[in-house]
Amino acid sequence: IEKKIDEKSIAVLPFKNLTGKPDLEYVSDGMTDAVISRLTKVSTLDKVIPFTSTLSFKKTDKTIEEIATELGVSNILQGNLQISGNQIKINLQLIDGKSNDHIWSEELTKEWKSDEIFKLQTEVVEGIATNMNVFIANDELAVIKKIPTKSKLAYSYYLQGEFQRQKGNELSYSNAINLYEKSIVADSNFVEPYIEMANVWHMGGSVWGFYDEQMAWVNAKALLEQALKIAPANQRLAEELNTGRFFYDWNFELVEKFYKRILDDSILDKPSVISLDYPIKTGRPEKTLETVQDLKINDPSNVFYPFFKAEAMFYLGSNDEA
Repeated sequence: IEKKIDEKSIAVLPFKNLTGKPDLEYVSDGMTDAVISRLTKVSTLDKVIPFTSTLSFKKTDKTIEEIATELGVSNILQGNLQISGNQIKINLQLIDGKSNDHIWSEELTKEWKSDEIFKLQTEVVEGIATNMNVFIANDELAVIKKIPTKSKLAYSYYLQGEFQRQKGNELSYSNAINLYEKSIVADSNFVEPYIEMANVWHMGGSVWGFYDEQMAWVNAKALLEQALKIAPANQRLAEELNTGRFFYDWNFELVEKFYKRILDDSILDKPSVISLDYPIKTGRPEKTLETVQDLKINDPSNVFYPFFKAEAMFYLGSNDEA
């Protein structure tokens, strides 16, 4: 069966680091992730492949057509990043996944400072939208243009923290915590390092067993409570907080409210563990199956979806299929 490919769909491959400095890989990865995150805010795009899934194509011999088919997208964005002195330059190519035709190419240069970096990310998203004939609503553009921190140092530490977190081992988690802490020292109102550091404690405590579970939750909760004062309406923050309430506090009353909210308006650009695990644990495995089917369309290579699908099938009595 041939996969249905949405016309307004895109995968952004990890930007190649052409700085000549391997230790600046965190910048090229961070820029890729930021562009993808901003693209997910554009509701007229049918499908944007998450960074965690495009990351697996960082070193690949596959052709553009093979990658596009595997991910079920019509467009692929390739890019490379160079830094010279205080200048950061990105070369981009938007390619039709089926015909391999080049739709758009652009070279963008900015100064390597926080507000310029965010302008650069916005320009990439606007260029993609224009050349894919995709409309960005005014409220979406306002979110895309938002500057999360005015501190270049804070953003640099945050990107390094993200680079370490993605490696997912005990040493890299320890490095990530240290870098997020430095980011917060540089700008205590920059909300993202609080949330991602809490995620490290959550994953390290509940999934990988690196930390004592209750200690991990105490640390995560303190960070999230601080972040709440800065950004009370942040959706990622609400997700992390309710993940902790679910796994550690068993506060099903509050988690149920959050679960119903994300079912009604699934606006998360990263799938919530609440939408996958919580229904199984509260006797609704069929809801997990529905969610997995929806999420797999957008992110076919995510390893967690078959896991949760198998668990749901088991609780529904389909042992062989599980």
